[in-house]
Amino acid sequence: MKFDESYELLEDMTADSSFPKKLTAKVKAQMKPVIALLEQNVRDKAKLQAAFDKMTAAINPLMQECPDAEEIVAADVLYILEWFDIDLDVEEALRKRTW
Repeated sequence: MKFDESYELLEDMTADSSFPKKLTAKVKAQMKPVIALLEQNVRDKAKLQAAFDKMTAAINPLMQECPDAEEIVAADVLYILEWFDIDLDVEEALRKRTW
């Protein structure tokens, strides 16, 4: 299944000029491999958690520049989980976050 083409990742960050465009693009780039994995119909929880852990670890230093983006990122991760009907709590998916 493909990800929702009408859903814009990090839309609130993109629309808000206080978030640097470069930072938004970096965060979005870290989310895309997880989406690609889900589009390949991977459902193994260990593989998915590893992908979310890798994504979160890469996003952690970026959130230091933009702490107001935390809820936006978490909301998009929740949307991704729900879109693909993944039985994984958003807090667990983001368990490696330091933000």
